Amino acid sequence: MKLIKLNPTSAGLRHQIIVNKNVLSKNSILIKKLVFNVHKFVGRSAVTGHITVRARGAGVKTRYRNLNRSSCNILGIVICNLYTPNGTTFDCLYFDLLRYTFRLNSAISTVYAGSIVSCGVKFIELKLGYRACLGSLPVGVLLNNISCHQRGLAVFGRAAGVVCSLLQKINGICLIRLPSSEIVSISSIGFGTVGALSNSLNRFVVIGKAGRARMKGFRPKVRGVAMNPIDHPHGGRTNGGVPSLTPWSRPTKGQPTVSRKRIYCL
Repeated sequence: MKLIKLNPTSAGLRHQIIVNKNVLSKNSILIKKLVFNVHKFVGRSAVTGHITVRARGAGVKTRYRNLNRSSCNILGIVICNLYTPNGTTFDCLYFDLLRYTFRLNSAISTVYAGSIVSCGVKFIELKLGYRACLGSLPVGVLLNNISCHQRGLAVFGRAAGVVCSLLQKINGICLIRLPSSEIVSISSIGFGTVGALSNSLNRFVVIGKAGRARMKGFRPKVRGVAMNPIDHPHGGRTNGGVPSLTPWSRPTKGQPTVSRKRIYCL
């Protein structure tokens, strides 16, 4: 994978930077039963229809992938990597040799067609794409798609290129360092996948024009000073005398928005 800067043949392409996806395979008939449609509410309540998230709406139609994020026993061989329109990582299509079915999961970096992936309670071998119980993995291993319970779904480390590290194991508790440098305590019966997730260059992508943002479901945003006083605390085009506030009159600068309490998932 590498970044491509397009030739400035138009204003929309002048600053656009994309990821070269020539390694990915196109949609095949093998994933026909692994995708499904989901009705989008585009920032509105499914019950009342009121706007709950601002500047959202429209967007092109996308089909969701049925990813297997569980921790059941798996032994499969990777067939190909696919693009997913509803996430930052790429998807990995593999054939489960135990159940003779095709499955989808998040692709691991440098794991391509022909590689072996497995999942089990016991630690088999320290290889990329292998998923095992946290209590059986060695300290210092790099992980992703970490679940809090044996039958639970992945909770931590699911974005493109992220990687978590196993710091310590003590009394059935594992300390995990997240990409945000926060340390969380997770039960040793949880699961984790060895390696980093694919598409690590996603953070360097530049959309380049507003049209692509609209296709992703993002509508234009209006500045607070351009609104009326009834719509925003900054309204009325008065720039001075008022600290930076949200539309709901909460401070935006200098006030922490993240709780520093440690997360305990037991």
